[in-house]
Amino acid sequence: MDLDTERCLTTLIYSALLDPSRWQGFLEAAAAEIGGARMQIHGWTDISGSTFATTTGYDPEMLAIYRHLAHSNPWSRTITNAPVGVVLPSQVLCPEQKLKKTLFYDEWIRPQENISVGAGVVIGRTRSGPFMFGANIRERDRQEEHPRLIELMGRLAPHLTLAWQLGQAMFEPRIRLAAADAGAASSRAALILLRTDRTIAFADEAAEKLLAAGRQCRLDRISRLVFVSERAERALSVALQALARSDRPVALKVPRSEGSPAVHLIGLDHDELQDWPLATLLRLPPRSVLCVINHSTAARRTSRLATFGLTRSEQEVAEAIARSEDTATIAMDRGVSLATVRSQVKAIYAKCGIHSRAALTALVLGP
Repeated sequence: MDLDTERCLTTLIYSALLDPSRWQGFLEAAAAEIGGARMQIHGWTDISGSTFATTTGYDPEMLAIYRHLAHSNPWSRTITNAPVGVVLPSQVLCPEQKLKKTLFYDEWIRPQENISVGAGVVIGRTRSGPFMFGANIRERDRQEEHPRLIELMGRLAPHLTLAWQLGQAMFEPRIRLAAADAGAASSRAALILLRTDRTIAFADEAAEKLLAAGRQCRLDRISRLVFVSERAERALSVALQALARSDRPVALKVPRSEGSPAVHLIGLDHDELQDWPLATLLRLPPRSVLCVINHSTAARRTSRLATFGLTRSEQEVAEAIARSEDTATIAMDRGVSLATVRSQVKAIYAKCGIHSRAALTALVLGP
């Protein structure tokens, strides 16, 4: 691949961050450099296997068949655990002698002119699994085209991985704006974009920390989001069912309770997301769920309140008062009565030795 061609292909990669339709043009231009090559960018989840985002050169009917064979693909079993940015030839992904004994070879590879030679590289990862750039060529073209394919993929891989990282960084502001438009976001909110099968398309840094801790939400054994709170889990099930049944807007709020964060669930249509960076590669369904998790404020503040003997529930009420929330809003968010909140406020004042909201706010927010 000469420098002019490389410059053209890398320009398409980076321009696709602003115009997702350019991913198709990138694949077509890259495949044109290798005679008879089929190329794809696709993701992997334990639920659905490989999900093609953008492809070129494959028989459309064979792509439909692939959906039923994804979990039997011996190449994917290896590359899903590969390091990001490392190009792996097909022989490394699965020895050819072993490949030719599989149903995947008989049903998908051989009917397409025996496209048993190729390579793959992981360009990025989400909580649900990796995203990969891969290519297949015919066995008869191995000697002439395979070395050129490996060279091309090796030179493009660093640009694809960088584009993935940039796309992730550009995706978060868009999704946070969508949460703000729905009146659901705070500056500390954790954001998770879910597909309708509960797999995670995107999680910001705050959400990643929550998932790693596992106290408020986690992934099950097949990488689906699960809330620890029964109320939040029930609300998520309702939201997903509502999205599946109709095209009406979905917006649910689960008030904060002791030990659990407040959770907003917002339905987003594909039309709202299709021009976002990475939207094409994330292969979002017609409708997705945005989970906005407003978790507790900083532990430093909580520990300060705990020194006065406040219960966890009282600490959360105190923090809400410091955010200038009125008693009725606090009661609604927590799913309790006004009388309960008023009783907690009296207990907070007594334990802290103060007599006003201003004094409590200074205590919570002070250095």
